[in-house]
Formats: sequence, structure tokens, C-alpha cells
Amino acid sequence: MLQRLFHTGLLTVCLLSVPRLAAGQEVALRFALQAGEQPFSCASPALPLGQPAVLTRLKDAKFYLSDIRLLREDGQPQAVQLHGDAWQSRDVALLDFVPGGGSCHAGSAGPVHDTVQGEVPAAHYRGLLFTIGVPLQGRDEEGRPVSLNHGNFELAAAPLDRASMAWSWQVGRKFIKLELLPEGGVARSNGRAAVWTLHLGSTGCSGNPAQAGAVHCLSPNRVAVMLQDFDPAQDRVVLDMARLLADSNLAEDKGGASGCMSSMDDPECKPLFAQLQIQLGAGERRGLPLLPQTSPAFVRVQQP
Repeated sequence: MLQRLFHTGLLTVCLLSVPRLAAGQEVALRFALQAGEQPFSCASPALPLGQPAVLTRLKDAKFYLSDIRLLREDGQPQAVQLHGDAWQSRDVALLDFVPGGGSCHAGSAGPVHDTVQGEVPAAHYRGLLFTIGVPLQGRDEEGRPVSLNHGNFELAAAPLDRASMAWSWQVGRKFIKLELLPEGGVARSNGRAAVWTLHLGSTGCSGNPAQAGAVHCLSPNRVAVMLQDFDPAQDRVVLDMARLLADSNLAEDKGGASGCMSSMDDPECKPLFAQLQIQLGAGERRGLPLLPQTSPAFVRVQQP
């Protein structure tokens, strides 16, 4: 049933009523990066993460979101019309939890971009749907189809113009860029690495959008999120890194890149993809949400 709601919006969910949003009123969807109940930022002290727990600091955390919808009281989804700016356009928004948009460094401080702004019609809303990832295609201001995930970042409209979030024209964008600094580094077969990384994106892609060709990816690797009992007027969405990394050993890497670069052969990807609720490995559901489909537990609602 949840699968139909994620992809078609046809499932009806019983939802309690909440205060009505005025017609045309802006909606500000607020997000927070945390480790359990603790804020996790460039300014945070090293916090215990993973299994076994390792004191870890943040180096970088960025997330692309798309297909953002609020759930009405009758269970029907209502698309949020995003306001176009440097952080969101064409149904895609970028969250960046590092001041200045780069990586954490000594003395990193200041505001981060943790809010998605848009507009919805007047209705009672009590839920939120979104995808962590970038769609294959969207439409420009004149309604013409444009390549999104696999378009040239140098020619793309913001926020898809970030070089730091691009892999290559064929692979597309990093949907999640999480880089961590575990104390003592990461033990590898060829020495130690300073940074433990999660780069989530599509893999096994073929085709060339630059030549008007369609792109197909064997593993789309997009994360489907559904949050019930969410009041857009006052609640926040928590991205809980303690839960995401609950089964990951940040002090040791047994193969592939240091951490996980979305490879089905990387042993560090297995526990992460389980938390992301994505099928890792071969098969017809490769790179698709696990069945039975449930929302990943590392994304949750925080009420005031």
C-alpha cells in the first residue's frame, strides 16, 4: 500500500486535521541534521557514531530533494510549488548543512541552508512526502523536457549547478553527500584514510543526454520518504545520522572506497542501503525501494 502512495498518491490515509494554511501562503519546510537528539554541525564536538561507536566530526552534509508533496486530510498528495532561487528550482531543492556551502573547516560558523520554501493551496495538511534524489527529467519555464540528473552541471540551473554534487554526465548527481572525520581515521588494507564517505547516487547508467539520448540506470538509488503526523506550520524533519550509521563501522573499511560510493560490491554499502530502504544487488528491484515499502527510519518528524 505504501508503494502506491509513494509513486501514485492514490492511497488514502486517515489523518487528523491541523490548522488551515491560507491560500497562497508560503510553506517553509524545515530540516535539521542531528545525531540522535544532538545537533550535528561543523561546530559540534565529536559525537559517537556507528557500531562500534567512534567519536566523529562532520566534514560535509548535502542532500538533494525532489517530488515534495504535502498530504491533505483526505490522504491525497498536494505538490509544493517551489520558489525558484539559488537553492531550488524545477521541483528540486538542495539542503546544505555547511556554512558557506563548502566543507567544514576550523572556525566554520554561520547560517546553513536547511529550509525548503514553496506554496500550496488552502487545505488541511497532516503529512509530507519527498524523494532524496534528483529526477531523470523535468521541464523548463516553457514546459519543454530537460535532463536534470544527468545534465551538464556547468549549464544547469541552480541548484543542479554545484560542481561538488556532480559525479559525471552519465552517472549524474550525488543525491547524498555525507563526509565524516572519525577520530583515528579509517583503517584500510593499504593504510588509513582520514575521511569516511557516503555518496549516494544512481549507478549502472547508460545513454547520453548531451546527444538527445535517454539515460537508463540499472540502480536508480532514490530514497522515498513518507512522514505522517507532520504539521508543516510547526514541525521539523530530522535527518538522524546516528540512525543512518547505526550498523556501520566508521573506523574500518573492508573494500572499495573509504565508506560507500553506492557500489553493490562495496561491503560498507550493505548496512547503509538497508537504512536507506533501497535494494542493493542484482535483481529486478535493484536500486529500488525495499518491499514491503516503508519510510527510512533515519528521517523522522520533530514536534515542538
